[in-house]
Amino acid sequence: MCRVIHDPSILYMKPYLFLGCLLASCTSPHFNETADTKLFSCDGLFSANPGPEELADLFGSENLSEGEIDVGEGISEPGTLLFEQQLNQKIAILWDSQEQKHRIRQVRISGEASSWATESGISLGSSLNEIEGINREPFRLSGFGWDYGGTVTSWGSGVLRNADAGNSCRLTLRLAPASDLTAESGIADSWYSQVLGEREYSSDHPAMQALNPEVYEMILSYEL
Repeated sequence: MCRVIHDPSILYMKPYLFLGCLLASCTSPHFNETADTKLFSCDGLFSANPGPEELADLFGSENLSEGEIDVGEGISEPGTLLFEQQLNQKIAILWDSQEQKHRIRQVRISGEASSWATESGISLGSSLNEIEGINREPFRLSGFGWDYGGTVTSWGSGVLRNADAGNSCRLTLRLAPASDLTAESGIADSWYSQVLGEREYSSDHPAMQALNPEVYEMILSYEL
């Protein structure tokens, strides 16, 4: 939801300052963005499609760098990194064209924790049980043990089905059991072996509930 800005001074702002005010005014009233938590959603900052210059103006050119971004299956692509040295803020951006950088194709965060979170509070490290509670019903995800393992494939009729912005943007979450859990033998291994492979499982599967995997990657994919 956007708040109407009545200040006439915005008419004389530089484009990037206007963008910043617009983004601030369009942040969901249910999401309290602070210095420690930033909105990661289809309707968030990146929906305005800021280019490299706008990103530099908003975040500081010293916080932008170019690098290779892991996209799975042993493949990496060139892209832009925000806050590369600050793991809890780091973001990877893939463009429609790395040379032209006209439009953002994907925005990715990965790891164990992040200051970026969805409007509903999902972030890196959020557990399957926590996400079920937010969705208010079980959801479906792919099995583990491959590059795209643990990818949420359907929210069913849960409230998170509205996390996407129609066909223009899609939010993807990937979960994995804690590495120390899957490394253990015995009961944990028996649960893990029940939810492996390129097929879908319900989050209320007994093995999923026992493993309670956590989010390790979040991706915003924009239609070009």
